[in-house]
Amino acid sequence: MCSRGVSAQALTNSRLWWEGPVWLKLPPSQWPELPSNKPLPQSLPGLTATVMVAMVISEVDIEWELWGRYSCYTKLTRVLAWVLRFINAYVHKEKQPPEKTLTFDNINAAKNLLLYIQQKLCFPKELELGKQGKPVSAGPLGELKVEYINHALLVSGRVGERKMYPLSLKCKLTQLLVATEHRKNNHPGVSVLISIIGQQYYITGLKSFLKKIQRRCPQCQRANAVPMKQQMGDLPDARKLLTPPFTHTGVDFAGPLTLREGATRRPVLHKAYLCLFVWQQRPFILR
Repeated sequence: MCSRGVSAQALTNSRLWWEGPVWLKLPPSQWPELPSNKPLPQSLPGLTATVMVAMVISEVDIEWELWGRYSCYTKLTRVLAWVLRFINAYVHKEKQPPEKTLTFDNINAAKNLLLYIQQKLCFPKELELGKQGKPVSAGPLGELKVEYINHALLVSGRVGERKMYPLSLKCKLTQLLVATEHRKNNHPGVSVLISIIGQQYYITGLKSFLKKIQRRCPQCQRANAVPMKQQMGDLPDARKLLTPPFTHTGVDFAGPLTLREGATRRPVLHKAYLCLFVWQQRPFILR
């Protein structure tokens, strides 16, 4: 009633406002029925039945679904390891170890899955050629020796024994991996972190990306901060004006100093203090 513009005088005399509708005082069986409670007729003249089907197809961004909500590569790996363990236990009916913690095999399986998904997003053509056993001669990996081992691509350069997983910084997982390694190794320098990551992964453009991480990292900014250089001030007026001697003086007091007196073996020790009076206009000192 108030929202419909009722005056205060009409509101004080309104029984509907103070007591409510009249049918509220009646038994529930005598309450009025709502129009929606009345049964609808089964058939009406001129009424035709129409069936409408709506189908919504949405493409799920697998990259965002997997690691878009996490900011730590280690946490993402452990969460995925728990998911894979649940799937293997309740879907594939595989026996799980009695431990309630993750094992090395669980974490390693999660890492391999993340690596496979990332290479599938970044290097789809190279991955397909590796599955077919064909050499990769073009693209960003064309100058390297590419091998397909255990559902993943491995590259090697001039040192054939050293094999690394190729990754791309265009993928969010690679950026997450590099940022986690940066925090895990206590914010090292660019060259140190390149050598640490290069033991397992081959990432192009890593140096510039690490510099960007250091510029955005608060701890690195505090550690690499350049001290502010103070500009040298002018001499005070007392040092520049011609005044009588000792008109402006400076006092320096030091001590206690230990003085030895007497024999070398058993000297007598005395305390001494030093007081310097400096004339600020000339290098003259009084004791």
